[in-house]
Amino acid sequence: MGIENPEMCLSCEDIGGQPTLQLKTCCWQPPLHRLIYLVFFTGSSEASMATPQAVDYSRIFGVHDSLQMVWVLNGNSLITTPFNNNVSPVSLDLMTCMDKEFHDAGKGNPVYLGIKNNHLCLFCGEIQGQPTLQLKEKNIMDVHNKKKAQKPFLFFHNKEGSTSTFQSVSYPDWFIATSKTAGQPVILTKERGKDYITNFYLEPQD
Repeated sequence: MGIENPEMCLSCEDIGGQPTLQLKTCCWQPPLHRLIYLVFFTGSSEASMATPQAVDYSRIFGVHDSLQMVWVLNGNSLITTPFNNNVSPVSLDLMTCMDKEFHDAGKGNPVYLGIKNNHLCLFCGEIQGQPTLQLKEKNIMDVHNKKKAQKPFLFFHNKEGSTSTFQSVSYPDWFIATSKTAGQPVILTKERGKDYITNFYLEPQD
């Protein structure tokens, strides 16, 4: 049992044959659900001090933008559409990358992004010299479990107020973005705050 000061724990010991309650300095670890919250939503140093096993975890989120548009699969690509009861939006599977090479507190938490219940992962590559967001037929766990981080699949997940941004690790300053017009593909853009939306709301689903 711990108390409000995370460096102190209650300990029972036998002193002079008498069971005695004492305060001991201890190495307290926050509960798993708090670690997950810290990793995905705050980038807190408390999370960085946790054991790797504690933050090696997948989380599922619904995603929408300020116009209440959600992402849906259209063949092998993602497009946006206004949410209604007839729409089946995708859910994002976020998994933290444990390769320390790509950890950058100033940019956010490096994550892999998969589509729940589909062996599809978001991937950044070039088409005719243009950084492009694509879907690859990959199981997110297979990508995550590689010894070396799979850079084209990595995004810096950063919190800006109550919203999230996703910056490509392979292409710095290129962000996942959506058009303000429904039916357009989810893309990468370098033009933030102009014609495209780069801030998204994530809703935990697990």
